[in-house]
Amino acid sequence: MPKTSTDATVVNTEQLPHEPHTKTPLMLRHNSRKILVPRLANYEAMVKISKNKIRALRYVAVEHLTLTSTTVPGFEGEKAEISKELWPEVVDQLRTFDVQRVPESYTGFGKAGYGMGVREAPGNFIVKYEAFLTRWGISEGDCVKPEP
Repeated sequence: MPKTSTDATVVNTEQLPHEPHTKTPLMLRHNSRKILVPRLANYEAMVKISKNKIRALRYVAVEHLTLTSTTVPGFEGEKAEISKELWPEVVDQLRTFDVQRVPESYTGFGKAGYGMGVREAPGNFIVKYEAFLTRWGISEGDCVKPEP
């Protein structure tokens, strides 16, 4: 029977996707957070674990998230997006990875693909869209222009 606990030092294995993993953990980085997670060969399982660990991403659709790393063999130091098809081949060689929204999912806010822009939020505050999303976990359709 897997050990479950509310203590932050014990992993609740009932919440993890049931996928085989190696004993060497992988470091998930998001903003200033660094979290050790199981090293899974299944791309979708890694995205789901990331969503579970990063509160700001919990309500972001899986298809709007991507895994990137600066530790891809042969491309060290360069931030590279890792495709679903290539993930199983490189996951054993990675030291760290990041999870973030796919830039194309920001279309309509600033230049397509850059992921930053401004949007008028309720209360007539101008906010940076990405910061607003990260802080409150709101999808772009939830923020509407107030009535004049």
